[in-house]
This record gives sequence, structure tokens and C-alpha cells, in this order.
Amino acid sequence: MKAEKYLVFNVEKNLFGLPYSEVLEVGTIENRARIPLAPNIMPEVFNNHGMIIPLLDLPLLLGFPDADRSNFLLIRGEEYNVSLATGPVVGIEESNEILRGEVPEYVKRIIKIFDRRVYIIDTEKVFNRIKKEFKEE
Repeated sequence: MKAEKYLVFNVEKNLFGLPYSEVLEVGTIENRARIPLAPNIMPEVFNNHGMIIPLLDLPLLLGFPDADRSNFLLIRGEEYNVSLATGPVVGIEESNEILRGEVPEYVKRIIKIFDRRVYIIDTEKVFNRIKKEFKEE
């Protein structure tokens, strides 16, 4: 099995990742603004190259309400793109070693990088959650 590339980032003391092919842009969040009456998982927007971008609070979605959210990952979706607020980015790493075990919600699989578990985000589930949040509004 050929090694796949992942963008790896920290949330609390855990490593998470996304397939590198799904990531359009990585950056630091500046000039945030809260959105009144917005769903809890998308409470803010920020200015990115003159465009106002909504932020999905990935640490909150993953169960880490007090985690660092200083970076964003703009990811590609089938219908639209979305920005995920995340902790510090570790880098782009390769792995083909899939670990067995129960996977948490919003995680597609667990891989091994740096002799550590890296939880690969299931972007389809993330996009489905966004759709659900806005249908309920």
C-alpha cells in the first residue's frame, strides 16, 4: 500500500490529520468576529485575503472546548469549501500504517506517524454536520 500524505495538526495533546489533497490553504486566524445567533460549532468569521470566511470550531466538535484555535485549514468539499479552526500545524507527513481500534465520531481512521496515533478527520461527516446545523436553524 502506497503511503498517503496528511496535513497533521495538534488539538490539545492529540494529533489529528486531513488528507493533504483536501487542504486548500493553511494560515493563522486574525481579525475574528463573532456571529450573533450562529450555531455553536460555527460561531465566528474571519477576514482571509479580503473575503469573510466562516470558521467551523473543530476542537469543539471533537470534544476539546478549551483547545487552541489559532490556525485555520481551508478544506475542499463537494458542494463548497469550509475553514476549520485548529491548533498548531505540525506539518505534512506520510503514512500507510493504519491502526485498528474503535474510531471516535468525526474520525475516519487512525494512522501511525512519529510512533503516535494520528486521528484522520472524516470530512464527509464534518460537512454533513454543517448541513444539519443549518437545516435546524
